[in-house]
Amino acid sequence: SGSSGGFGLFVLANAIDEIEQRDRPGPATGSFSAQYLTTGIGYGRTLGPVRIGASVKYVSEKVLEVSARGYAVDLGTQVEVAQKSVVLGLAVTNLGKMDELSTVETTLPTTVRGGVSLFPFRMIMEDNTRLVNSTLAVDVSYNEPAKQTRVHIGAGAEVVEMLTIRAGYITNDALRGLTAGLGLAINELRFDYAMIPFENGFGGPGHIMSLMYTW
Repeated sequence: SGSSGGFGLFVLANAIDEIEQRDRPGPATGSFSAQYLTTGIGYGRTLGPVRIGASVKYVSEKVLEVSARGYAVDLGTQVEVAQKSVVLGLAVTNLGKMDELSTVETTLPTTVRGGVSLFPFRMIMEDNTRLVNSTLAVDVSYNEPAKQTRVHIGAGAEVVEMLTIRAGYITNDALRGLTAGLGLAINELRFDYAMIPFENGFGGPGHIMSLMYTW
């Protein structure tokens, strides 16, 4: 019972360097880079077993010397059922529009996603400290511009509310398949790392790191 809510700020930046440039089949004539930036503000609220949230974000991209900007909205909700042992979720992300990048408008990947999370094993001490908390999750996403459906399967284990180990698999993705990661929480700080072993096209795995501070 009861309710609580809070605001959050976020910044996501990504850059790809040394992309080979060609104006015709044959050897590369040079190289270029691409930069992507997303920043925004979000609000979430808990109403009993229901959680709702929304965010507004500014999106920009730059390829060669050409850039585009736009805005987007994310909406989502979760509900706990079966004495909080099951969580159902639904979200719509990237509702918005981008400027033209040179002569072609960039299409935001508007996606509808629904899924379920289970907590098959928990070990809790008398003071409610979670020694071990495991999670299994399955969700289905539909990318509207690409007309593509994917199934996401994930598993994780949190130890003493500090260290989290994760693994996941994505279907119908030419670049990503199996992924792995870990998280470390110390007081108000949380560090997360994920490794994506791209199957082809990038010459090696991708690494994603994030640092979050809560107050």
